[in-house]
Order: sequence, then C-alpha cells, then structure tokens
Amino acid sequence: GIGPLSSPTCRRLSRLVANMTDLIGVRDNASRDLLLEIGVRRPVHVAADPVFTFDAPAAAPAPATRPLVVVIPRYSLGHAQQQALADACDQLVEQHGAQIVLLPFQTGYAAKYDDLRSAEAIAGRMRHATSASVHTPATTDETLALIGQAQLVISSRLHGLIFAAIQGVAGVAINYEVKVGSFMAEIGQAWACL
Repeated sequence: GIGPLSSPTCRRLSRLVANMTDLIGVRDNASRDLLLEIGVRRPVHVAADPVFTFDAPAAAPAPATRPLVVVIPRYSLGHAQQQALADACDQLVEQHGAQIVLLPFQTGYAAKYDDLRSAEAIAGRMRHATSASVHTPATTDETLALIGQAQLVISSRLHGLIFAAIQGVAGVAINYEVKVGSFMAEIGQAWACL
C-alpha cells in the first residue's frame, strides 16, 4: 500500500522512485489510483495481500454459551482510544453476554512497539474484566483458529481483519492507517471502519 502523500515533496520523491522500478504491486485500488495520480508511468498491479494464501485451519466449535469477540489492539492506541475500546468491550458484555479475548499481534519485538501492553491496558480498564482475557497465540494457525471461533473481530491491525475475512468472521476496523480503510473499502465494508 501507499499513502497518504500529503506534501508535494513526498509526491515528487515517490513518483521518482516508483518510475525507476520494473514492477509495482499494491494490495488495494486506492494505492494504485494514488500512484497513477502522482504520475507513475510504470506498470502498477493490484494483487491480494499474501496473507490471503494462508489455509484457514478448521476451527474447533466454540462454546455456544457466550458469543466470542476477538479484539486486536495496536501499541499506538492512546489512553482515550484504549478506554473507548474497554467501554465497547463492556457494552458487548452487558448487552450480548460476550466473552472478550484481547489478541496482541505484535509481541516480543521491542517494548515500544509491543501490542501486549495495549491489550493488558484495555483489559485493565474494563468494568467487566472477568469477561476478558489476553491471549498470545504461539502460531499463525492458532491465531486463525481462534479468530474462526469468534462472532466478531474488532481490529486495529490490518492482518487481523484479513484473518477475519479468511475465516468468514465479521470485522470492525479501527482505522489507524490508510491501508486499513483501503482494505475495508476493497471488501465492500467501509461502513465498518472507525
């Protein structure tokens, strides 16, 4: 993906570099359109994110007693955003009896960029914290299987939304970057992008 390119200098430099390539592949039409808009003359191909090639593992049947909601936070969520997510989780518990699983995607990389702290902060801010857990899967298959058991995924990570789409689970996007909004538009669900 590409964008936003708000300054004229960024647009010129991006055009210059892109026109020096033999082939450009992007994962959404908005990125292709932006490249063409800034004057890129090289071939630009829209292709699916490689994550779509993952085989969805068979999900074990989820317990029918409570709806499962998977929430995928990002390290960059501020305090107000974490509180808003905690409030949304509490509302899902109160209105639908949901079980909340906070699923950090990026962990163990560097403390500053670790989603685990954000997941723990959201769980800690919930009034119904006993209905929430933080789970860090060991494998991609485990992550896909867990998402496949959910009735809803709320994600601030693009690949969390892609995993939900692979598994046929409804997704709500927290649009922290252009690529998230572009993906939701590509799948015809821009209305589910906050």
